[in-house]
Amino acid sequence: MIDLLRRFRPAPLCDVICVWIAKKYLTPFFINNKVKPNTITLFMIITGGLSGILFIYPSVWTKILCSFLYLLWYSLDCSDGQVARATSNCSPEGKQLDYIAHIVAHPLFIIGLFVTILSFYPYCNLFYLITISLLLLSSEMCNRLVIALASYNEKKQSVVEIADNHPIRKIYNFINCQIGFMPNLLLFFPGIIFYDIYFDLYYFEYFFYIWGLYYIIYVSKELFFYTLSIYK
Repeated sequence: MIDLLRRFRPAPLCDVICVWIAKKYLTPFFINNKVKPNTITLFMIITGGLSGILFIYPSVWTKILCSFLYLLWYSLDCSDGQVARATSNCSPEGKQLDYIAHIVAHPLFIIGLFVTILSFYPYCNLFYLITISLLLLSSEMCNRLVIALASYNEKKQSVVEIADNHPIRKIYNFINCQIGFMPNLLLFFPGIIFYDIYFDLYYFEYFFYIWGLYYIIYVSKELFFYTLSIYK
C-alpha cells in the first residue's frame, strides 16, 4: 500500500473523466471534421457561459442539467488542446481564448452558488454568505491572473513542486488537487446540492463556507509563492 502511494501522482477527478471523453469521442470527431482548436474553444465559452447562467436559476433539476453541461464544457477544454497539438495548430490566441472561457464560467458559478444558498437555505447567515462569496470571486480572479502570468512567463502554475514520496504528503497533495481545482467543483457541486436538498439535509451552506475558506487559503498560497518566485 505504501509503495502504491509513493508511485501515485494526484490528478483532479474531472481531468480523469473529461480527458478520456475528449480523447475517445470529441477530439477524433473534431479532427475528422477539420474543426479548428479556436472554434472548439469558442464552443467551450458558449457552453460555460450557458451552464453558469442556468446554474443561477433556482431549480434543483436545472443544476443537475448543469452538471452535464459542465462535463461537456471541461471536455471541450481538454479537446481543444488535444486537437491543437495533433494538428500542430497551437497559437497565442488559443491560450487567450482558453483564459476567457474560464473567466466567463467560474465567476458565474460562484454567483450561482450564492443564489442557490440564498434560495434554498432561507435561514442562512447572510453576512458569512456575502463575505465568502466576494472573497471567492476575488480569489478566483487572482488564480486566473497567476495562471495567465505563469503561462506568459512559461512557468508552471504550481510554482513549487516538492519531490516527496512520503505517503502523508501524497494524500495531502491529492486533497489539494481535488479541492483547489475549480473545474472539479463545477462538475460535482450540482450533484451534491441535489443530494442535500432531496434528502432534506441542508448542510451545503456549511460545506460551502468550509470549501470557500479552503480555496481562498489555497489560492493565496499559490499567489504568494508565485510572487516570491518573481523576485528570486
